[in-house]
Amino acid sequence: YDSWYVYRQAQDHSLLHYKPDVENGTGKAEKKLSDDMVAWLTVEDTTIDYPVMQGKDNYAYLNTDPYGEYSLSGSIFLDYRNSPDFTDPYSLVYGHHMEQDAMFGALDRFEDEAYFDSHREGTLIAGDRVMHIRLYAFMHANASDAEIFEPGEEYDTEAFIEENASI
Repeated sequence: YDSWYVYRQAQDHSLLHYKPDVENGTGKAEKKLSDDMVAWLTVEDTTIDYPVMQGKDNYAYLNTDPYGEYSLSGSIFLDYRNSPDFTDPYSLVYGHHMEQDAMFGALDRFEDEAYFDSHREGTLIAGDRVMHIRLYAFMHANASDAEIFEPGEEYDTEAFIEENASI
C-alpha cells in the first residue's frame, strides 16, 4: 500500500487542472496552484507533464507536493538560485527518478536513441511566456554531482555535453 500511495501522489492528474492554456498562446492558467508554481513543463508524448515549483531552498519541494503537503514523491522544482522567469543562461530543474514513468522516471526511455530522437520536443510555460523546448542531450548524473551544476557559474556548455552526454 505504501508504494502504491507514493506512486499515486507522483501521478496525480488533478494537477492538470492548473496547467496553463497554450492553445491561446498566452500561457495563462485558469487557476493558480500556488505562488511557488513558477512554470509548467511538458515533454510531448511522455508522462512528463508537471508544474515546476520553486522554494526558498532546494529542500522545500524535495518531499512536498505542489499543494504544499508532505509527499515522498515530492515535486518537480526549479533550483532556488535560478530566476523564476527562466531568464538565466541555464536553469536547473529537479525531480525524483521514479518507477512507472512517474516524475522524471520517464527519462529512462531516452536511453534508446530512437525514442530520444522521436521525443525531443516540449513546452515550458513560465508566467506569460510559452517556450518551445528541444532536448539535445541525455546524461546520467548522481545527486552528489551537484557541484558540477552551480547556477551562476560560467562554463562551456558544449564541452560539458560532449564529455557527459549519452546521446
